[in-house]
Amino acid sequence: MVESKIFDALIKDFDALREELRSLAKREKELRIQREEIRDRILGAMDATGTDMVRSSVGTLRIVENEYPQVEDWDAFYNEIHRKKMYYLLERRPAAQAFREFVKMVGRPPRGVVGFTKRDVSLLSRKE
Repeated sequence: MVESKIFDALIKDFDALREELRSLAKREKELRIQREEIRDRILGAMDATGTDMVRSSVGTLRIVENEYPQVEDWDAFYNEIHRKKMYYLLERRPAAQAFREFVKMVGRPPRGVVGFTKRDVSLLSRKE
């Protein structure tokens, strides 16, 4: 380990940005909640008036409905996918933690997969 005044300014800047990002993430969460509340009020008002589109001087709102999957039985779902080779129903990103555990247990990555090392830093703050 190297303790040096050279790194003090860099670590201070890194920590300040980390804290600012945390603050922004908190604020984003609050704003998303507010937006969802307003969206629910808009949908309620549109449902009450029986319309799926409204216009104002600000813009036009339309009700948009999309269907999303909600798996109730993962075993049945995976069996269906495998039997009919419907792998397109899955999003194509392996789970990083499961990948690391597999490599640790088996000693190699799964066939068709290669690992890569992403370098980053981890800061343990000494704030008082």
